[in-house]
Formats: sequence, C-alpha cells, structure tokens
Amino acid sequence: MAKSSHVFTTKVCIILFTLYGFVSVAVFNNITLSNLEGPLLDLIKKQIDQIGTKKSSLALKFRSIEDKMILLNKQLEASEKYKSEYLNRYEDAIKDKKKLAAII
Repeated sequence: MAKSSHVFTTKVCIILFTLYGFVSVAVFNNITLSNLEGPLLDLIKKQIDQIGTKKSSLALKFRSIEDKMILLNKQLEASEKYKSEYLNRYEDAIKDKKKLAAII
C-alpha cells in the first residue's frame, strides 16, 4: 500500500520563469513528493538561481542608470546656472554700452 500522506490528489501546476521572461507551465496529476525530487527539483532550483542572477543584474543596471541620471541632473543645473550668469553679464554689457553711447 502506498503512503497516502505523500500523494497530492489535486493537480499541481508548476510555473517556471525563464531568464528571458518566458513562462514554462507543467501540470501534473497525483504527484508524489519523491517525484519532485531529482531532475524536476534540480530544474526548479536552477531556474530560481537564474532568476536571482537576472534580478541582481537588473538591480545593478538600475542603480547605474540612477547614478547617471543624478549626474546628468547636476550637469543640467550647472549648465542652467552658467546660462543665467552669462545672460546677466550680457544684459549688463548692453546697459554699459547704452550708457557709454549716451555720454558720447
């Protein structure tokens, strides 16, 4: 007699996410715990590890892009400040020119 405590009487659906975002779905009937050990369990562990690796890689890319955005914002602020200062100097030069023209 089989051990009934190790048998699932309902369908088991295993969804595996691959590295590229595709989904693998496997549906099994009356699975025993021993059936999950071995190749299927190894495949699940391998895909979980791949997902973890991909997640870490994407997190690093995200942080890198965030750092670049911060740098670009600082450069933009500096550029806008320089532009404002340049326009002020230009307007002051125009005023000085008009004053000189009025004197002469």
